[in-house]
Amino acid sequence: MRNLKMVLSLAGLALFLIFVIQNTEAVDVEFLFWSFQTRRALLLFIVLAIGVGIGWIMQGWPRRERPDSDHAGETKEDA
Repeated sequence: MRNLKMVLSLAGLALFLIFVIQNTEAVDVEFLFWSFQTRRALLLFIVLAIGVGIGWIMQGWPRRERPDSDHAGETKEDA
C-alpha cells in the first residue's frame, strides 16, 4: 500500500510538472489589496506549496470524537 501511495504521488507530481512547464506565460494576479505580475508556473507552484503545507499541518490536527448520540444515556451494562 505504501508503494502504491508513493507511485501515485510521483505520477501526480510528474503530471503537475508537465502542466507547469506548459504554462509559462506571465499573468496578472490580484488578491485583496495587492496586484502583481508573475509567471503562471511560479503561481501554480506557490499554490501547490501552500496546499501541501496546509495538508501537512491539518494531518496532525487533533480530532475530537463525538459521543454516539444513539447510546447517549446507556452504560456498558445496558448495551
